[in-house]
Amino acid sequence: MKNSRVVYPIRRFVSFFILFEIVFGLLFYFVWKIYAGEQPDDASTLIFKNPFYFFLLLLLVPFYVSYFVKLHKLNLFVNSYRNAQHNSFITFKSNKKIFTNIFLLRNAFVFLILALAHPIFGEKTEEGVKENMEVVIAMDVSNSMNARDIDGKTSRLEVAKRSVIQLMNSFNGQKIGVCVFAGGAYIQLPLTNDYPIAKMFVNEIETNMLSNQGTNIDQAFRTSFEMFSEEKTTKAIIMITDGENHESSPSRILSKVKEEDIKVCILGIGSKTGGLVPVQPGRPELGYKLGEDGKFLMSKVDTKFIKSIATKVNGYATLTAHPFPDLSQLIAEIKKMKRNKIGSFSLKIKADKYQFLLIISIISLILYFLNNLPFKKNTHLKYSVLFFLFFLTNQNFAQSWKDSLMDARKLYQNKEYVQAYEKYNRILKIVPKNIDLSEELAQAAYKAEKYDVAEENYIKKANQKGVKPKSSTYHNLGNAQMKQKNYQGAIDAYKKALKLNPTDEETRYNLSEAIRKLKQQQNNNKNEDKKNQNQQNQQNQQNKKKEEEQKEDNSNNQSTISNNTVDKILDNLSKQEAKTKQKNQEKKKSKGTSSSGRDW
Repeated sequence: MKNSRVVYPIRRFVSFFILFEIVFGLLFYFVWKIYAGEQPDDASTLIFKNPFYFFLLLLLVPFYVSYFVKLHKLNLFVNSYRNAQHNSFITFKSNKKIFTNIFLLRNAFVFLILALAHPIFGEKTEEGVKENMEVVIAMDVSNSMNARDIDGKTSRLEVAKRSVIQLMNSFNGQKIGVCVFAGGAYIQLPLTNDYPIAKMFVNEIETNMLSNQGTNIDQAFRTSFEMFSEEKTTKAIIMITDGENHESSPSRILSKVKEEDIKVCILGIGSKTGGLVPVQPGRPELGYKLGEDGKFLMSKVDTKFIKSIATKVNGYATLTAHPFPDLSQLIAEIKKMKRNKIGSFSLKIKADKYQFLLIISIISLILYFLNNLPFKKNTHLKYSVLFFLFFLTNQNFAQSWKDSLMDARKLYQNKEYVQAYEKYNRILKIVPKNIDLSEELAQAAYKAEKYDVAEENYIKKANQKGVKPKSSTYHNLGNAQMKQKNYQGAIDAYKKALKLNPTDEETRYNLSEAIRKLKQQQNNNKNEDKKNQNQQNQQNQQNKKKEEEQKEDNSNNQSTISNNTVDKILDNLSKQEAKTKQKNQEKKKSKGTSSSGRDW
């Protein structure tokens, strides 16, 4: 038997791959030169976001060296045998298979590096929506705002100015107007988008701007109301005051504000202990104002009045006694206010091109494992490769649903609630079972006015095993049930929320509303049942009356038919009697004459 020897052509492999890398490098260089313009912001310019990853391409050198050294050692080992017995315990690969392995591994590595470098080229269009909102800030400039009861150094008016500037810094595109009020009210700044100008006007506000002193809350609301435009957009009034109302009750204007669905937020400034009102603003050393009784005037923040105003208009009220107040909760309430869409816009941005390179890398790696998949021998390696491919596919799948989830969350943040809800529904078909998106889906469904779906998913979240439910989940469940007029269910949900968070005033208010709505619904149902019963009784009486009338008509008809029959019978008898009399008379005449008719 002839001895067989296997020798891999290492020199030819080395020559080919050196030439291939030179050609590939020159081609890449020319492409980069053609598309790499002088202006990086130009869409036709090819740029790499992470060019430092190119240094990893130097690892190709040790990769080639290690592979070819391995082939050289295999050649030496094979050539040391003089018989064919080595075939019984050594598995050899063909030259074609070896070449394919090197080429596929090389492509998987190189294109992965290029994808990590993140090439950017061309343009893509992103759609957006413009939103609008009008905010009027009503500032109290009565003399009581000069009191320095917060820290002894800072007046209430100074804290109010800081608060307004802080609010403006949190705004993004809203139109802002400023109204100042004391005994009367007037417009300090009409609605504008120019925030620097607005801040300048706010800094110039002083208590001596109005000669008519006092605190006229009613006039403040009326003037603020008149400042809004006629556009159909979200409107809000942010009032900053110490709450000392010296004029008539603002109930009538508050009813109008509530009717027009104008949002109201009130920031009360001052301490509960109160402070003296200086005669000269900014110079308390000159003395303090006296009352009619000759005693110093003590000004205190009226928390009850402030909260009562907010309650009447379904608004939000907060108090502060700090020179640098934390307005995060107030800003959050303002951001919750629904903004109206006033138009859409298209924004062109640079397009990412790494996806195509990443796909080439993944395909090359899969082809490499398929090229080396042993179907007859080495079962452990076979299952290991299959597991790796499954893992790789699963990772790509996971990345796919994660990207979709990010898109859904972005749509929700942009207030595209219907699209976000539809996106979440599609994600549920591909998301792993251990990932719970019920609460996010419920939120999107609620905003998209799919209240039944929201209720179903809030219940699912609340009953999730191994996870302690949150008070917010029951609170939101109650809101969804309120929208469906399931007031008893909402009451139960709000009670559960309060057990978990007894200090939640919003939930407590919603609970009271649910109880009131339930009583109203029960009264309406009773009235409706009573009305239906009355209608049923009236219907029964009408039906009974109709039956009696019908019986009477039937009896009258029968009587009429009987009389007509009698008249006909009598008429026939009279006619027969007349005929009989006529015949008798003719017979009598015939007895006194001849039969021939002649008179003898």
